[in-house]
Amino acid sequence: MIENFRFHINIKPRYKDVDYLGHVNNAVYLTYFEEGRFGYCKHLNFLIPGESPVSFIILDNYCRYERALNFHEGVDLYIRISEIGKKSFRFEYKMVLEGSDEVVATGYSTAVAYDYARKKSIPIPEDEKERIKAFES
Repeated sequence: MIENFRFHINIKPRYKDVDYLGHVNNAVYLTYFEEGRFGYCKHLNFLIPGESPVSFIILDNYCRYERALNFHEGVDLYIRISEIGKKSFRFEYKMVLEGSDEVVATGYSTAVAYDYARKKSIPIPEDEKERIKAFES
């Protein structure tokens, strides 16, 4: 387990993820981050997109590419919530070559708690904040 990360998923690149140069296309990394966010939320039963009336929207994404990823290389994607504000929180990611500590990419996404029925941002519910803090501490 990577230090300070309590949750991870394993990802095997799909054929469609690979570009004509033979490596995973840079845009696909954000899709992997999305898979990680969804897995994290399911694990914590936290603001699950598409299932909870109150969920979140993504404000921004950042990815730093450290190494090209080839089709036959799997990765372990580590996810955590590193910051929690009144309405927003930050997912952090560390993607390493499967079974190693070799970093493939790092990144983050800022998420904003959102009420889809009312179509507006809202404060993060206190019980959700406490669930994150308990898991991450």
